[in-house]
Amino acid sequence: MVQSRLVVDGNDFRDSQGRQVTLRGINVAGDAKFPSRPDQPSHIPTNFFNGDTVSFVGRPFPVDEAHKHFGRLKRWGYNTIRYIFTWEAVEHSGPGKYDEEWIQHTIELLRIAKEYGFYVFLDPHQDVWSRFTGGSGAPLWTLYACGLNPETLAASEAAFVQNTDPDPANYPKMLWPTNYTRLACQALFTLFFAGRDFAPNAIIDGQNIQDYLQGHFIGACRHLAEKIREAGDLEDVVVIGWESMNEPNKGLIGYQDLSSVPGEQKLQKGTSPTAWQAILTGSGRACEIDTYDFGGMGSYKTGSRLVDPKGESAWLPADHDDTRYGWKRDPNWKLGECVWAQHGVWDPSTDMLLKKEYFARHPHTGEKIDYEFFTNNYFMEFYRRTKDAIRAVHGTSILFCQPPVLEIPPAIKGTEDDDPNMVFAPHYYDGITLMTKSWNRIWNVDVFGILRGRYLSPAFAVRVGETAIRNCLRDQISAIRKEGIDFMGQHPCVLTEIGIPYDMDKKQAYNTGDYSSQSLAMDANHFAMEGSGIAGFTLWLYTATNDHRWGDQWNGEDLSIFSVDDRPLPMAPSELADFNASRTSLNPSPSGNGQIESPPVSPANLKESMSTPSISSAAPPTSAAVSEKGGFRAAEAYVRPSPIVTAGQLKSYGFDLRSCVFTLSLSAPAPATSDAPTVIFLPQFHFPEGKTNVEVSGGKWSIQVEDEAGELRTLKWWNDKGPQDIRIRGAVRRAGLAMGKEEEEEGHHPEEPTPSTNGVDSPPKSNGAHSEYVSQVLKALQAIHEPRSSNETRQHASTFLEQAKYDAEAPSYGFSLASDKSQPPVIRHYALSILEYAIRHNWADYSEEQSTAIRDWIVHLAQSVATSDPAFVRNKTAQLWVDIAKRSWASEWMNMDELLVGLWSAEYVHKELVAVILETLSEDVFTREDATASMRGIRLSRACVEIFTPESVLREQQPSRESSAAVRYGGEGWLARFTNFLGAGMPPDRGAEEQAVSCVVKVLAALKAALSWSMPKALGSTRCVEQICHNLISKNDSVQMASIEALHTLYCRPLLRDEDFLLLVCPMYRPEAINLLSKVYQSTYVDPSDIDESKYALSKKLSEMVSNLANSMEQKQEILPQDSDIRGFLGLLLGILRSSSLMISIPVLSSWAKLLRSDATGGSEAVGAFTKDLLEICSQRLLRFESLPEDADNPTVLFLNEDIDTTPERHAFLGNYRRYSSQVVESITRRKPFDALYHILHQVDQSFQTLYDGFPPFRVDSYSKASMPLLRLDANCTLVEAALKGYRKYVLENESGIRDSENTMEDNLQTWCERLLDTSFEDPLMRKRVLQLAVVFATSVLEKRTNFMLNVLKHILTTQRVGDPEHPVYNEAVKDLQNDCTHELQRLAFKMPDDLLAVYSDLEAKISEIVSTTTVEDRTRLSFYSFLFIICHRSTTIDPSLREQRLRSFIAPIGQAWQDANLSEALESLEGFCDVAGVARVQQYLVSRQVHKIEDWSSYQLDEEGKSIQSEMNDKLQNLPIRSTKSFLGASVEKIKKPSEQYEMAAILWRDIIRVMLPSLLNLLSYAHAFHNGANWPGLSEDMQPIVTRTLTDRFWQAGISTGSRDDFYARVSGTKTTLEGFASSVRGTIRTIREGCYSILYCLSKLDANFYGIPDLPQPLAQALFGDAKFLSSHQLSTMMNMVRYLIDECPTSLREQFLPPVLSSLFEELDAKVSGEWDNLIRRAQSSSDDDNLTNEMKEESILRQLTYTSVLLVASLLDPQRENPPDPNAADQPPPSPSQAAAQPPRHPHVTQPGSMRAFVLSSLPILRPLILFCTHALHMRDSRSCAIIIRVFRSIVPDFASPSPQTSSSTDPSTTTTAPNEQDTTTAAIREHISHSVLQAAITSLHASYFVDLQKDLASLIATIFTLYTPLTATPRQVLLSLPGVSAPKLDRTANALFAVAGNGRQQRALVLELLESVRGVSVAEMGRWEVRGVRRGGGGGGAGAGKTRSEMQEGFMRVDEGRKEKEASPDLGGVADMFG
Repeated sequence: MVQSRLVVDGNDFRDSQGRQVTLRGINVAGDAKFPSRPDQPSHIPTNFFNGDTVSFVGRPFPVDEAHKHFGRLKRWGYNTIRYIFTWEAVEHSGPGKYDEEWIQHTIELLRIAKEYGFYVFLDPHQDVWSRFTGGSGAPLWTLYACGLNPETLAASEAAFVQNTDPDPANYPKMLWPTNYTRLACQALFTLFFAGRDFAPNAIIDGQNIQDYLQGHFIGACRHLAEKIREAGDLEDVVVIGWESMNEPNKGLIGYQDLSSVPGEQKLQKGTSPTAWQAILTGSGRACEIDTYDFGGMGSYKTGSRLVDPKGESAWLPADHDDTRYGWKRDPNWKLGECVWAQHGVWDPSTDMLLKKEYFARHPHTGEKIDYEFFTNNYFMEFYRRTKDAIRAVHGTSILFCQPPVLEIPPAIKGTEDDDPNMVFAPHYYDGITLMTKSWNRIWNVDVFGILRGRYLSPAFAVRVGETAIRNCLRDQISAIRKEGIDFMGQHPCVLTEIGIPYDMDKKQAYNTGDYSSQSLAMDANHFAMEGSGIAGFTLWLYTATNDHRWGDQWNGEDLSIFSVDDRPLPMAPSELADFNASRTSLNPSPSGNGQIESPPVSPANLKESMSTPSISSAAPPTSAAVSEKGGFRAAEAYVRPSPIVTAGQLKSYGFDLRSCVFTLSLSAPAPATSDAPTVIFLPQFHFPEGKTNVEVSGGKWSIQVEDEAGELRTLKWWNDKGPQDIRIRGAVRRAGLAMGKEEEEEGHHPEEPTPSTNGVDSPPKSNGAHSEYVSQVLKALQAIHEPRSSNETRQHASTFLEQAKYDAEAPSYGFSLASDKSQPPVIRHYALSILEYAIRHNWADYSEEQSTAIRDWIVHLAQSVATSDPAFVRNKTAQLWVDIAKRSWASEWMNMDELLVGLWSAEYVHKELVAVILETLSEDVFTREDATASMRGIRLSRACVEIFTPESVLREQQPSRESSAAVRYGGEGWLARFTNFLGAGMPPDRGAEEQAVSCVVKVLAALKAALSWSMPKALGSTRCVEQICHNLISKNDSVQMASIEALHTLYCRPLLRDEDFLLLVCPMYRPEAINLLSKVYQSTYVDPSDIDESKYALSKKLSEMVSNLANSMEQKQEILPQDSDIRGFLGLLLGILRSSSLMISIPVLSSWAKLLRSDATGGSEAVGAFTKDLLEICSQRLLRFESLPEDADNPTVLFLNEDIDTTPERHAFLGNYRRYSSQVVESITRRKPFDALYHILHQVDQSFQTLYDGFPPFRVDSYSKASMPLLRLDANCTLVEAALKGYRKYVLENESGIRDSENTMEDNLQTWCERLLDTSFEDPLMRKRVLQLAVVFATSVLEKRTNFMLNVLKHILTTQRVGDPEHPVYNEAVKDLQNDCTHELQRLAFKMPDDLLAVYSDLEAKISEIVSTTTVEDRTRLSFYSFLFIICHRSTTIDPSLREQRLRSFIAPIGQAWQDANLSEALESLEGFCDVAGVARVQQYLVSRQVHKIEDWSSYQLDEEGKSIQSEMNDKLQNLPIRSTKSFLGASVEKIKKPSEQYEMAAILWRDIIRVMLPSLLNLLSYAHAFHNGANWPGLSEDMQPIVTRTLTDRFWQAGISTGSRDDFYARVSGTKTTLEGFASSVRGTIRTIREGCYSILYCLSKLDANFYGIPDLPQPLAQALFGDAKFLSSHQLSTMMNMVRYLIDECPTSLREQFLPPVLSSLFEELDAKVSGEWDNLIRRAQSSSDDDNLTNEMKEESILRQLTYTSVLLVASLLDPQRENPPDPNAADQPPPSPSQAAAQPPRHPHVTQPGSMRAFVLSSLPILRPLILFCTHALHMRDSRSCAIIIRVFRSIVPDFASPSPQTSSSTDPSTTTTAPNEQDTTTAAIREHISHSVLQAAITSLHASYFVDLQKDLASLIATIFTLYTPLTATPRQVLLSLPGVSAPKLDRTANALFAVAGNGRQQRALVLELLESVRGVSVAEMGRWEVRGVRRGGGGGGAGAGKTRSEMQEGFMRVDEGRKEKEASPDLGGVADMFG
């Protein structure tokens, strides 16, 4: 049968009769990759390098075997052959020497193919260039032509070649493709495609190597084409066309950085060198190279390995005989040296990489090169040459254009290259299956979508479930086809390679004959192609010599559909009877006796001992026939029906292998003619005679046999015109039945399907099948729990167990196994999980009968529980009960309560089960965010109330309630049943007692769950509280804890009604209850040196419960009954407060603070009786325990070590504890000022006299900043300050009548403080603390006593201590004292300027004396002068002219310094800046000392030059006017009121200086940032670049992370001053001082309003200075800048926002986004590969700093978009009157989520330049690993989403034209664009974080955000829906149900969250708690920034005490930038 010519018609092929032709092809053959003489597959090393003398005659198979192979392929339905040949086959002997014998052999084979009617196109095949570089294709001589030595490639790993591998049999699978990224291939492909551009000196025979290689390659193809043409009968009849080149590769072309692995390089396996490392090793150098392996989600790093070629080069030696092939190499191309070295890429003499970006841009045009550039330029140039050469011979040839694999096709649509006779010929493989050699039915990945950037995270590309996987493969191929049309135009898309590996699962099929996995994979691939719309395919591969051992005989690949070791699929009727059909059941074959007899499972035999639930091509090998002949190689999946020609336009077709149904749809313009029908290949295997049913929509059909053997059958259909359909159903084969046995097939025709029951009510299977199933499950579970099992083994076992749940009969299996008490518990638990899966995932699809059956099963299992059952089995049973109850109770299931009562009446184990059921149900309905319960919330909550509450109480409380008698059973209710049980006592039998105790604990837990919502009246009537209290005295710790937790739950509940308070709470204040609680507390005492954890936990929980009682008493003091023992209760509180454990005492301490603060209780006699004891306890607790060493034997420290792990948490907790203690002291002093103060002062006096008792005396050489005497003094000072605060409040509350007692008290206070000031303290920090306390006296209670203030001032001025550099810790303390003295002076000046003005002259003289006669640091000198400046500036009594005169005298030198022309000129360049800053010689010094080679800089002593540079830096820094400007400008604006006389004076003073100063200031700042950029250090070599970061990165001590104490750190820093480390500290200190000084100045300028913000053209230069090089700052440095920028933004006057903010904010968020996102990526990447403990400390520090930066950044965002944010007062609008009351009343009320016109929020949301980068930053912040920040961003997005939910956003509602930054006609477009971004990118980011287990604690918040976006935006855009549908497990029907429910519960946030979490169940991450049976009680502590971290379990109250109260942060103050340097070295 001779085929007519094939023509291209747009996207289709057509025959001569106009019918559409579908190419169903195969690659023939894999054998063609290697020679036949010698027969040299890739595992044969013999004579490998004799490549010139080989022959390919006989490839792909001998002529005499051709009919056998072609006939087989024809019978299998193929009509097309991609004919594989290699360049080597044509031209192996040398350039221009063609193998004519092979060519004639090829022509003979083509003639035979013609006899079978095949369409053939020729493929000049290559893989990784050549056999000699590990693949196939080019001849050996091409390597020599390029200067490579093929025999030395292995040593340097320039190529991995199986033939030369030491162990070819174990050559790693899929290692060969990595050769593309190794030296040989990189060089060869680069020279082939772009030698002219990148290797211009590579000239051979007068041609550039590019032209030389391409010329010979194309010439060889042309020569073969000419010979085919000369044959005369092949062109257009059989040979229809040519392919360009198989899988072209770009080599190094486009590499942006040779020193790093490109991001697009996804495949990494074995060693994975960078191109630079490959170059080095290729030249014989040794390199440490990272190693990788390939897993399910791609490549992952496994370590590194030294590759040492030992000097052996991959390049030809200089003395190589280059005359072998007769070419002449240009003299400029030298052998013996790397070709890239010869082109200046690197220097072999120094091994320096000189041009790492050499291949990044086109050398002539400068254009950046990426893969698209390569394809559109270099590849297309080659393709055009190939096309022209072939068309010159075969003018009508179809050209199959194959661009680089999976890259974007060339953009030729509509150009001259858009050839109408061209085919788009891509390749596609299921990469996961190909690389892992395993078919994964559970999940796969949309690889193509990832490559095209369609997913924010790869998690979104995961597809779960076999249906989703098949659809994913189809959609990828469809997307490839569409991409071809988009870029190349209308051309047929033929997938010229697609296939599967047959050696899956370690060749298991070859041992068993079971090709089920291969069949599933092959069927999925064909399903994908059939549904994608492609014009055809050629399957990879047919290999005539494939066998089970060596596969395709090439590189370990095994993709051939044929193997000599397997039986071909029977096609003739006579063969079919011997074929055993596919199995479709989960069940394995029944064993003979039904018993489980299996060897122990081990990692070695796991896979052999289990079968995978899937379609199987054959039964397991139960006979010798199977093992001898092999299986059928999944042939049923690829031998399938297909259209051959279609009379019309093919619309769709496909074959359902499982149901054996083929469908096809077409559209015909006219009926098919008699000689041109539609023809369909119909394999006899699937469609035997008598078992084939055909249905057509119109026309006639006929099934015909096309060959004599009856093996080739087709269906011809003479279809009608218009839309037409055909459906052909074949034989569905049942499990275990051989085909052709009519008696067994009878009754199983597809027309009579068996009813599907989802396995719910199916009869049990045979005992044998059941036993085998159990055996497999047991083996899988054993493998999972076996410690020796490998991860791969466990994964395989887990996959089996998971897949087993999907089986249709799984529920019946689950029930059968779970109810079989003879099974091991692990089997029964797994069986219950099968039922759980059915309930949770399939319940909605079950019929009423099916759901009833499952419910009855669960009830039966519950009734069958026994004491012998493990707790995890019983608990799982209870969980299943609850799962069903949430879905059907109180609707379909009405007798649940009756069943529970029946269970309750049985044994203890049943009672316990009932308690667990009701506890879980109660929590799911009322407490947890349970999605299922939320959807039926009202019905379930009413039902719970009904069955728990006594019927009598319900009648009384709800007389009009609807009758729910059908729900409840009996009138008692569960509250009463539980209470009566608790009151029944313990049984006498010891064994029964243990069961009873366990039951009591469960009952108490159930009551605890109910106490949070039950009716108070019901609790009272059942005497529930009384019975719970009775159990407090139990001797069992678990019972006690359960009782306390129940009571704690009750008393955490807000009881709003007085009657409820009297009923439930007041009994706890009675004497008997207090005595009971006291006894319980005493019984929980623990020894701090030997802590009993259970008793300690009891004590802490009891304290929390008692604290709640105290808080209730404070709220309801006025209605306490007379029989309440208040004094006794307060005594209990005091007793708990005395505990040495601060964690025990802090709840009651907080309660004491509330009681004392309350007017109702604070002044009561009962409370007053305890004040003395409280003062004593609190004074002791004000000690800074965090400063004590952790190994101290102090009981409090021992308990702290037990309770708190991290230093930050300890600091926060102790800070809160001291705050509560101070509040107690303050409140007591406020109510009893005289008694309290006298007592406190007396106590402090005594303490001060005995500070050193029991401790060593003060010594400088052993000085410590945390000595116990110092800590005691500090605690006493804090005590006095708290008392003074209370006394101050007392005075303010009694101002109307100050009595003599007050004056006497103040006299005494003054006397006491003066005596303290006169006391000599040798410790400088003691003196510092005393001075601080004295200033508190002077500025608060004694503020009217000027003489006292002056006395304090005198002490400050005369406090001078001399430091001692020999003792650095003491020296630092002296500096602290001196700095604090100046700070305290300024506090006095701000507070009392008028009093100080009176002695101004004396002060001025004294300060002049101090400055002139003492060695005073510049900072201290400026602080003294600032003190005088503040007095003059803030005084209200000074003459205005004198004020101005004095003030100008202070700042005049500053103005002059900024006006210095030399300074301005120097700051015009970075070089000048370096000179001004004294760092000009730094680089030269560091380079000359080769510091990058010095590991420990602190051990390298500075020489004189280094010390000279240090001195120069210090001197020049002093000369800059930064510090003086900062000091006086700060004094001018700090704590100033606007408007005021002082403010106006500040503006006048600085107005002119600002304009002079700003240009130089911004230059200083800009260059200080730029100095961090290593690129600005001229001439610095690449290996020295890291010294820039090392020099300028701050060293600092961080609590909880840094090793050693702060003092140790200071000592280390001080000790390195004269070392290289000290030199670096001086450099970074200089730059930091300049940088942060500029920040401080800008902050101060922001206080001057329009005088600063109104400067024209300021914003852009300011933004450039701040952010231009900010990315080079460290996270900490950027965080410091952010603190200033926040004030800069906040202070901007409203009227100047439009001018000032857009450039600043847009630049800020662009830099923040890049910096913060990049740093998180880097941190995570480093953490994944780091294992060094030292590095871990650094990483913890970096992470902590990055968290701080992230948090600071998101707080700024939240501040900008805060709906409640008030505008700052505008001085320009100061004269405007406030709105009248009537005007104010007329204004609409503010809503928290509605943007107010004129607000900062409105301004930002309406300014697109700001909004775009801000929203991008927020989007990325959603998955930055800091849960605090993520939570804030979630709230931000939820706030702004409504603003873009309509075409006319609220952001455009501003009535002030000056604040409208987006023109009205642009607003709709802007709104839509933002809405789309939120709908897509923000939604994806939220889902990504929901997927990450780190953010598990934020899942509710994320779900709320997702719900908000979906509900508000879905009516406006389809994007949210599309994003959700792209997720695994989210189908359209499921999403539609959720969407309807979301809109139905609009406004109910809890239900909406639950719905989203249920929808995304398959996506969301899982917490540690969720991995267990029940939710972990308490709060799981996380790491520094939150997230899922391990740690101690704490209660919610305890966790609250670990947090810093944000509301307590000090009011706005200047960023502490000047003192930041004190933290650093």
